[in-house]
Amino acid sequence: DGRWKVPSFEDVLKWAEREGRRRSRPVWLHSETKDPTYFRKQGLGLEKPLARLLRQYGRHKAHSPNFVQSFEPSSIEKLGELVDCPGVVLLSTAGSRPWDFVEAGDPRTVKDLI
Repeated sequence: DGRWKVPSFEDVLKWAEREGRRRSRPVWLHSETKDPTYFRKQGLGLEKPLARLLRQYGRHKAHSPNFVQSFEPSSIEKLGELVDCPGVVLLSTAGSRPWDFVEAGDPRTVKDLI
């Protein structure tokens, strides 16, 4: 409705950089890839652009003040090949299947991952 501006991920990175300097301590970011399988099918893979921005802002290292997360394990695997910051696979209910597993025909459930 034009009331609120939706920041880009780069806007958030710039804000975190400014705020970190102002507060004299890092601002931690928890970044999530949303529906990565869907976007990959549209030719809009999320992982490479995300990794590029993390590298550009120095947040790609193992001890950077952020982690990347996704409900789709394949997205975290792809990010793990591109950056060294921690990756977290988010889990739903025990009997559910991550969407990338559904799309790939992988029968494993969240319970199997646990």
